[in-house]
Amino acid sequence: IVNDPFMVSGTREYRHGDALKGVNWKATAKVGKLQIHNYDFTADPHLMIYLNIDITEDMWGAVTEPELIENGISYAASLAQYAIEQGIDTGFGCNGFLINNPQQPVRMSPKTGKEHLTALLEAMAKLVIERSVTFHTFLEEDLNRRTANMDILIITAYVSERMEEQISRLRNSENSVEVLLLRSENK
Repeated sequence: IVNDPFMVSGTREYRHGDALKGVNWKATAKVGKLQIHNYDFTADPHLMIYLNIDITEDMWGAVTEPELIENGISYAASLAQYAIEQGIDTGFGCNGFLINNPQQPVRMSPKTGKEHLTALLEAMAKLVIERSVTFHTFLEEDLNRRTANMDILIITAYVSERMEEQISRLRNSENSVEVLLLRSENK
């Protein structure tokens, strides 16, 4: 997902680190504060952030390293906030479950806006660090839904051969898939 330098969608206030070549001088003079061109995206981006609660492929009981998953939740929340601030429709999914909806994996469709960000962050706060389904089952459900034209970020402590196969199938369905590996401080 990249900004298209030819598709200006308005202006916004200058932020530290913005390039001066993007200054909109007419808007700056009108408002009295430095204004920058706000560029649109070349595609209509949709981001799904997936968090895998499983620490290993053969995990059975409770999560043995909850702080590792809490780091994953923190990464997911930060990325969701950043993406939504950039105007990117963002969703969240997890093979854990919410306090008020036991044993149901979490799936929140990509949307944008402050209300949606609040809903995503509240869901992440209510997340029970216990799995509802295996992660490969979770990914299989997306494949069965024929998820397409999505940017998918998978936050996980491991990638199994089965997951690699599913990631490859998601990519073949015109999705972009990236993996962020969580690492334990003990390893």
